[in-house]
Amino acid sequence: MVEKLDKDKIYVIYCKSGRRSDKVTEILKNLGFIKIYSIKGGFEGWKAANK
Repeated sequence: MVEKLDKDKIYVIYCKSGRRSDKVTEILKNLGFIKIYSIKGGFEGWKAANK
């Protein structure tokens, strides 16, 4: 499935706590994706920061 994604597009990856999204972000970067971002602290961190 990842091979169908455009490596030049921007992707924001998130999960509840940020641990899984950090892992996925690293994997995607290793596969050649450039514009990959992970929300630090995940969705819970986002909510706690009042975003």
